[in-house]
Amino acid sequence: MYTFDIEECRLTLPPQISEDFDLSQIMYEVPMSIVKDGTVERGSIPEFIRFYNAMLSGEPHGYFEMKKRKKDGTCCWYSAKYSMIYDKRIRFVFFIRHILIRKSENQMLHDSR
Repeated sequence: MYTFDIEECRLTLPPQISEDFDLSQIMYEVPMSIVKDGTVERGSIPEFIRFYNAMLSGEPHGYFEMKKRKKDGTCCWYSAKYSMIYDKRIRFVFFIRHILIRKSENQMLHDSR
């Protein structure tokens, strides 16, 4: 589970994700710090920024898909879905799941047409 604090633009990543993508477990100035890091593939950057801007503008729920590059150079498709948590600070939690198989199947279907 990821948490995003909109007051500080601070993202806390799960330890394994931090390791897989060679990112700090706590990141500030998100989303631009992640974009500048080069983790998000160029074609996914607009949607990635839109996802975080939706949280920053107070949208209670959101979803997107992106292609990210791991530290070993491999690229994978992921989907992310967030929900707002109302507590002392406005925070969002979200989950990201690997969707390479579904994306590959969709691409094969598209290519066969």
